[in-house]
Amino acid sequence: MDNDRMIILEKHIVDAWGLWYLEWQATKKDIIKKQAQSPKEFINKLNHLVSIESSSSCRNTTTSLVLPSK
Repeated sequence: MDNDRMIILEKHIVDAWGLWYLEWQATKKDIIKKQAQSPKEFINKLNHLVSIESSSSCRNTTTSLVLPSK
């Protein structure tokens, strides 16, 4: 077997793959960052969404979040 094989690519192809990788890496980082939010941030976001929903759908009534019993 020949161990001295070389792969030759044109510079613009290598540059394109490099740019794609950087974009992919940034996208993955953002996705992981969003998934790894703290429980406090999650509860705050949920409370905010519930308050927006309840204020827009029922302006004169009080709504509450009902959780199923364990």
